[in-house]
Amino acid sequence: MSPLLIRILVGLIFGLMAMLLGIYSGLKHVQGVRERKIVIRTTIAWGCATAIFSILLYSLPNPYRFLVWIPYLSTMVLIFGAAKLALKRIRLEEAQSQKKPPHG
Repeated sequence: MSPLLIRILVGLIFGLMAMLLGIYSGLKHVQGVRERKIVIRTTIAWGCATAIFSILLYSLPNPYRFLVWIPYLSTMVLIFGAAKLALKRIRLEEAQSQKKPPHG
């Protein structure tokens, strides 16, 4: 095997291990089922966007491959922002549902 292929495989293995550790940590710290669904959907969206970005980065010719970063970064910001708003909304709804009306 060539040294380049070995480096690529080692980087891929470390990247996948880091991704799995991040998913595990994220799922471990959610409170409810609804939050878990949001985290799973965010992870899937993030993974799909990263896969498309990687394919485009390695398949496009040199001057155009640098332009792929613009939609990738904006997509990541949108995914992160949407997930954060959804989690905030779910936590607010759960906090309001736990408040009991006074008996009177």
